[in-house]
Amino acid sequence: MTATAIDTPAEYRARDAAYATAAHIARLIRLRDRLNKSDCDHYDWSEAIQQQIDELPLSVLVRSDWHTPGVGSETGGEYEILLCTGGPAVRITGPLDSWEQPDDAFLQCQDWGTRWQPVAVDSETQIALQDFARNFYFGG
Repeated sequence: MTATAIDTPAEYRARDAAYATAAHIARLIRLRDRLNKSDCDHYDWSEAIQQQIDELPLSVLVRSDWHTPGVGSETGGEYEILLCTGGPAVRITGPLDSWEQPDDAFLQCQDWGTRWQPVAVDSETQIALQDFARNFYFGG
C-alpha cells in the first residue's frame, strides 16, 4: 500500500489563490474579446479592460537555454509572469517559440515553505491564460 500525499493548509491556500487569479484573468480576456467583437462602440471599456490586463503582472521575466556564445539558441527559452507574491504566490510560466512568443501557459502556485506546484485548469481557462501571456513583450 502506498502512502498518498495530503495537502497542507498552505497548499490549499496557494491553489485557491491560483484558481481565483486564473478566473479573474479569464473574465478579463473574455470581456475584452466580447467588447472588441461587438457592433457597438465600446472603445473606452475595451481600453480600460486592456489596461487592467497590462497592469496585472508584478513582473515579466525571460530566460534562455545554454548555448555556444555567438550562436543563437534554437529555442526562445522560457518566460515567467509573476502575478502575486508571498503566501500565497501565483505565476504563469511557459516556453517561448523561436519568435519569442508564448508557446503555452502553465499556472503555478506556492506558499511559504512550499515549492512551486502546477495547477490544472480547464481548457477554456487554459486558452485565456495563453491569450493573457501573449499580451506581453518577451523579445530581446
